[in-house]
This record gives sequence, C-alpha cells and structure tokens, in this order.
Amino acid sequence: MSADRVFEGLSHETRRRVIKALGEHGPLPYKRLLEVAGVETGVLNYHLGKLKGLVEKQEDGRYALTEEGMLAYKILLYYERGGGASTASTYSVVYALKDVYLCPHKVVSSPEAYSPYSVTPAIMLFLLEYAVTGSIYIAALVALVPLAITTLTAMAIYGVVPRDLKRLALAYPTTLSPLCLIPLLRYVAECLVLPGKPLLLALNAVLAVYIVYNMFFVKETFGLDYAKSFIVSLINSAILIYLLKQLGIALFFSLF
Repeated sequence: MSADRVFEGLSHETRRRVIKALGEHGPLPYKRLLEVAGVETGVLNYHLGKLKGLVEKQEDGRYALTEEGMLAYKILLYYERGGGASTASTYSVVYALKDVYLCPHKVVSSPEAYSPYSVTPAIMLFLLEYAVTGSIYIAALVALVPLAITTLTAMAIYGVVPRDLKRLALAYPTTLSPLCLIPLLRYVAECLVLPGKPLLLALNAVLAVYIVYNMFFVKETFGLDYAKSFIVSLINSAILIYLLKQLGIALFFSLF
C-alpha cells in the first residue's frame, strides 16, 4: 500500500470529489460518475489517470474504489467530520461495521477494504444460532449453507462460477447480516406469548432484506446483472427456508 498515492489522491479538490462519490454511492458507470462528481468529461478523464491505484475500472465498465481508495475515502470523511487523533481508530471501526451491516453494496464491491470487519456477521450468526440451539453443527450449517446454495444455483442456472475466491470469502459474510435476526426472532417466539402475525411480518421483512443483500453479493461475485442476481437470490432464499424447516430450527417458518 502506498501512502503517497493516498495523499496525492486527496491533494486535489476534484479527486476528492471523485473519491467521495464512489465511496458514498459504490461502483458507478462513467456517465453517472460525471453527474455525481459534478465534473466535465475531460476533467474526469485527467483525474482518473491521477487516481490510478485508488480507482479501478471493473469488468462491467463501472468505476470503483480499490482498497487504497477506500482508505482515502475514510481519511477524507474523518477530516471532514472534524475527527481527532484520539478517536481515529474507533471511528474507523465504527464506520466499517456500519457499512458491513447497512451498506452491503459498498462491501461486496470492495471487500478487501473492509477486512477483517466483513466477517463479523458470520461470527455473530454462528454465535447467536449456537446460543439458541446449543448445537455447533446447526450453527455452522446456518452460517455456511447459504453460500453453498447460492454458488450451486448460479452455476446450475447460468453456468457461472465465482470470479475471485478471496473476494467471495470476504464478501459473503455481509449477506448474513439480516439472518442474524432470525435466532433472535425465534427466541422471542419461544419465550414470549405473541401473536403469530407480527412474527410472520418480521420474518418476511428479514427475508426481503436478505434477498437484496444476497443479490448485491451475487452480482459482484459472479458477474451477473441485477435481474439474474435477483433470481439466484430468490431461489437461494426459497431453498434455505425449506432446509431450515426440515432441520426444525426455524420454529415459525411453518407459518408460511
């Protein structure tokens, strides 16, 4: 990693605008980047050349921040918000975790930039499931089975495989963020006497968010468009519901 590249990228206002645009919106096509950054074509071309190493052009033609680019973006935000040296480390961790749980499109497009924080949803899901079921075997299945289903579905329907196994391993845990709520909902269903309808609505909301998170993952990891990625994610969710129901660990999936 080159500190010179990072600080050179932050040394010009236009380059800072490009970095901020990509940091806030995730990967962008050229025309959209022009609009968001608010620059002319010639100016953007010039500064993209200066941002080599911080900004890369992906296979689908969109521009995205590299790992160093994400670092530059975090530094930019840190100083824009008036951070002090004593809070730099805490701010970085909180910012990364916020994106991991709430901005999956950013994480799956540049997963290396969020390592090691990107694995936290998988760890959390495993621990929550183990706490509720008391079974390491079931907890491991819940954390890993969605990846197997997604991969096999994408291969079977569209004949595609992951473009980069390292990026897959780093990006996948982010998709599990919504699923962390399922053990908690199950605990509520077991311990509290509540009507089934609110629990069903909550579960449906969790699954809807999971489908979206997984769609972003499929798009970036397998190189499919949004429509195909949505189909893979939808099928993955249906199979996952069926398997969890068969295992008897999703106590109110029977409400479907």
